[in-house]
Amino acid sequence: MFKYKDTNLNADLRKKTSINDIIIENHISIQSCMVILMAFLVLLYSVLSIIGV
Repeated sequence: MFKYKDTNLNADLRKKTSINDIIIENHISIQSCMVILMAFLVLLYSVLSIIGV
């Protein structure tokens, strides 16, 4: 019925456990991660300074 009869499926079966594989797979920008991290650190610092720890 169809001319194309290649039914082989190609899948990436490697374990993606390293941080580089996760960043590359999900297309996460390093700069946006750093901005979010700095925002959380500033928020944590402000909460700790209010509490007086």
